[in-house]
Amino acid sequence: MSGAPVTARRSAVWLRVWRAGVIAAVAGLLHTAAEWRSARQPAGLTLEQARRYFPKAAVVETEGPGRVRVKDAAGVEQGELVGTSPEGDRVIGYSGPTRGLVALGTDGAVRGVEILSSGDTPEHVEEVVKDGKFLPGLAGWRPGEGGAPPRVEAVSGATLTSLALVEAIQKKLGAGGKSLRFTKPVTLEEVRGFFPAAAGVEPDGDRTRVVDAAGVLLGWAVRTSPEADNVSGYAGPTECLVGLDAAGTTVVGVQVHESYDTESYVQTIRDDTYYRGLFKGRTVEELGKLDYAAAGFEGVSGATLTSWAMAEGIKKRFARKAAAPAVVKPLLNWTRRDTVLAAVLAGALVMAFTRLRGNAKARLVWNAVLVGALGLMNGDMISLTLLGGWGAHGAGWRTAPGLVLLAAAALLVPWGVRRQLYCHHVCPHGAAQSLLGAVVKKKWTVPAGVAVWLGRVPFVLLAVALVSAVAGWGLDLAALEPFEAWLWPAAGVASAVIAVAGLVAAVKIPQAYCHYGCPTGALLKFVRSTGAADRWNRRDTAAVALLLLGAAGLWWGGRM
Repeated sequence: MSGAPVTARRSAVWLRVWRAGVIAAVAGLLHTAAEWRSARQPAGLTLEQARRYFPKAAVVETEGPGRVRVKDAAGVEQGELVGTSPEGDRVIGYSGPTRGLVALGTDGAVRGVEILSSGDTPEHVEEVVKDGKFLPGLAGWRPGEGGAPPRVEAVSGATLTSLALVEAIQKKLGAGGKSLRFTKPVTLEEVRGFFPAAAGVEPDGDRTRVVDAAGVLLGWAVRTSPEADNVSGYAGPTECLVGLDAAGTTVVGVQVHESYDTESYVQTIRDDTYYRGLFKGRTVEELGKLDYAAAGFEGVSGATLTSWAMAEGIKKRFARKAAAPAVVKPLLNWTRRDTVLAAVLAGALVMAFTRLRGNAKARLVWNAVLVGALGLMNGDMISLTLLGGWGAHGAGWRTAPGLVLLAAAALLVPWGVRRQLYCHHVCPHGAAQSLLGAVVKKKWTVPAGVAVWLGRVPFVLLAVALVSAVAGWGLDLAALEPFEAWLWPAAGVASAVIAVAGLVAAVKIPQAYCHYGCPTGALLKFVRSTGAADRWNRRDTAAVALLLLGAAGLWWGGRM
């Protein structure tokens, strides 16, 4: 007899592992589908797009992943278009990354920004697009020089989406990163122009070490990109290679490394030893503050614009404030809303694991707090949109750490300790139903047969959402639930209708939406353990069906 309880406990443990595996498998399906769709997206930036920002645009020339130069009919550079993907794809807004297009003038300043696509909800994206201050307010910003973005207010109702777009631009264009325009490696033959005894080159951060045959340091080779990327001469920018002594403080020589300018002008610079010699012997601090007139610099005859662009690129490179303390972004972008979420989570744990959960007055006060703080003030809730987006693109742990913490608790607490934390003690929509349900004492009883059929609605919605997400049907998952209605500036009509209908029904039918309409609740109910007595049941069988549907949706989407 003693073996039966042990067997039951082992069975319950394996069921927990199975249910966790189902969640992981669903996330894998979503991620795979998102990767496939991303790979099929057109990567090109078009002439039509360029003309929105550069009226004289006649030609676009690819210069790197998601980056094109824009020229007029005479071949004179007008600027460039840059897509934030793929570097910015790791920046998650509310439920996914937002891919933007940035138009940069020849001075490196932003001419305009637009959204190409987004993993966030259409309502969030629409709020950002129609806001009259946010996108236009980014004009003039020079992200390639490491400048902070303008002090533009995040869009109300789409805060995470708007901030994620700015961070994606910084990821793509931030100074000190790898140049996407100049990709030619520094070679041994080149550095021998500075150090004849050079026998090896070794990348070292943003510089290149130059050593002799014995491995002794001879000096350094420094590229002027990415600072020089947006300094255009006659027909494009020029990257220089600057040789520094072993101490890294004094210039021993300068030469052209790579250029998009007219070849005859570039060759004129290469042949002009006098011009290049003007840099020799100067310190890097001096170059960063160089006054051309006072130093007697003159443009090279026959290549004036090219030579000036070369000098300006060198100046910009060494004007970098290397001695200043680096601005380190915090690991987590913790804000007021995250503090609210953390406080709500702490309160929910108290309600779930103490006697307060059975205290009617305490529950009334707590429900009012949830509706006011989490619902009306923050509008942050666990939803299919959120979980589906994170499954596809990764959780927004840096941009929305409080929400990630809440979602983790919503999944792990019922899975580990049997308490349904989120639905019973966190969800503002559930709390609002409880408050409205207390208004009328006499309730309606849903007939048993009808209740059984209505109880299947959440699973059906969950299945539709999964198949749509992996097959790429484009269904707005937010339209299946009422939660976006709490973000009233970005609320969709469908979400608003479901929210109002559910709240009205809750007056006469206790927690009507929770029981008969909530697919997120169905997902959280699936992971909930019932302890040692847990057995395979209908929800596990339904999970098998859900995984098969998801796999079929992935296969279908892969063929399209």
